[in-house]
Amino acid sequence: MAEPEHNCRRQYLPGVWGEFFITHQPCTPEELLSMKEKASAKKVEVRQIVLESASMDLARKLNLVDVLQRLGVDYHFQEEIDELLRSVFYDKDGGSNDLCLTSLRESSHDVNILIMLYDAGHMRIRSEEILDHIVTVNKSRLQSLLKTDLEPSLAEEMRVTLETRFRRVQRVEARRFISVYEKNDMRDETILEFARMNFNIMQVAYAKESKELSM
Repeated sequence: MAEPEHNCRRQYLPGVWGEFFITHQPCTPEELLSMKEKASAKKVEVRQIVLESASMDLARKLNLVDVLQRLGVDYHFQEEIDELLRSVFYDKDGGSNDLCLTSLRESSHDVNILIMLYDAGHMRIRSEEILDHIVTVNKSRLQSLLKTDLEPSLAEEMRVTLETRFRRVQRVEARRFISVYEKNDMRDETILEFARMNFNIMQVAYAKESKELSM
């Protein structure tokens, strides 16, 4: 008697990774614990930087938020970032919107601000004319600036921004931007060190998940 079709064993092709994740061990449990303890202490320092940014000018505030997002560590400080942005856009004197627009116009020469605005503009939906205008204007400015004598790392960041309209995978973008940020003369070493630790810890977590899925 023929075996019922639903009882037939299926033949699956072997995964392209083989047993890599089953045997791969990024670090020992002791090393991971030490890394987490150091990252926890560094996280406190970065949180203090975010809190102290309340006294910064608008361009520096927005640049800090952008850096934290691109490094993939913004989720650790979501409450502080939300409060910082609320203080920018909902100031009690009621004149914050005009202040924001004026400050951004005055910062139009800042390439990092242009990149940030260009990226933000791509989050628009149909019929958002202001964001359409931001994308068009800043694309033109970035293309013009690429023809000038820029710092190599900054020029490369501009090219990536213009070629990649959407940042697809946050971990991939974080790894790429860590390499960019460490070449930035204006980098904050505390933020950079925390981003590296956070990335390595997340890589260990992903390796563990991949091992469980491979077994």
